[in-house]
Amino acid sequence: MTNEEKVDLFHNVLINNLKPMLKHKLILIMGCALALAGIAGTARAVTQMHVPSVPSHGMRQISRIPRLPMHRPLQAIMDGLCEHFADNRFFIPFHICELPPPEPICGDGVMNQESEQCDGEDGVGEHQTCTDQCVLEDVPYCGDSVVNQGTEQCDGSAGAGEHQVCNDQCVLEEIPHCGDGMMNQESEQCDGEDGVGEGQICTDQCILEEVPPAGEARVVINEVLANPSEAQGLDANEWIELYNAGTASADLTGWSVKDSTGSPDVLPGSVILAPGAFAIISPGADVGTFWSFPEGTQVIQSSIGNGLTNSGGDAVMLMNAENAVVDQASYGANTEAFDPGADLPTDGKSISRSPNGADTDTAADWSLLDTPTPGM
Repeated sequence: MTNEEKVDLFHNVLINNLKPMLKHKLILIMGCALALAGIAGTARAVTQMHVPSVPSHGMRQISRIPRLPMHRPLQAIMDGLCEHFADNRFFIPFHICELPPPEPICGDGVMNQESEQCDGEDGVGEHQTCTDQCVLEDVPYCGDSVVNQGTEQCDGSAGAGEHQVCNDQCVLEEIPHCGDGMMNQESEQCDGEDGVGEGQICTDQCILEEVPPAGEARVVINEVLANPSEAQGLDANEWIELYNAGTASADLTGWSVKDSTGSPDVLPGSVILAPGAFAIISPGADVGTFWSFPEGTQVIQSSIGNGLTNSGGDAVMLMNAENAVVDQASYGANTEAFDPGADLPTDGKSISRSPNGADTDTAADWSLLDTPTPGM
């Protein structure tokens, strides 16, 4: 028997059983209309009215039966009537209420098909939702490593740049580093302008360095060859090297040089020493034949006091036009400029500031060179 046939038979049984007992035609009309229309709630109200029991006429007693799958509007009516008839000892053909269970569908709230990843709340995990097609979809949230919400600046490593970190609220935070303009690490002496005083600059490594005031010359005795070898022209060709470590040219007119025992020897002519430039002062007229000076190196012929001592030690001094000492250096046993003096240069060796222009007024500024470097 098909479902349609069962519904028709159920309708006939309903009318045949209720008709003798209904006391008013109006109730009969309402009951039949509601049964045919499939309005579950009102039909239940009709079936729940008190109706006297009738004896069995060879019919089997019914019981609570599963729902009708193909006619869901009538399902509630038949469900309620079958239950009511069983409770009040009515008898109708048993097979009428014996309908097959509803077929599983997406939307019944139960994962009961292979094609379903979820159904309603069934099968749904944290940060997931179930679509109308019973397919799971991830719900964006802070912590899924994807920047996918308007409130997120980042998520995990996504959206985080250099020197940045993403916190648990998906908000970017800056990591202290050299170059962020703030002294926020123990290793930093400065950062940008932070920590920089007058006459100082901050390097790319966040280290402070002193700089000469703009437009100021700073001339130093940079290298000394006190004991030339025979190949270097012997004592007649001893020399000292001057170096302008400043940012402006220096006019050496009227300046002088001397050793620890001699009188100052004024440099001849007008000498202008540009920033970063070198000048060689030597009593030897042919000192240039023993050395290949770099282009731009000035050679000034002048005595250096009583001459530089080859043994024991000596000092060499540079004075300006007002006879004020501009720079000086001691080597060997001499301690006039600083104590102790720089290493005593032996035959053919020189002492030189390292690096060029270093000036702390100590022997630490000086290195002993096996091969002199005039003009460099």
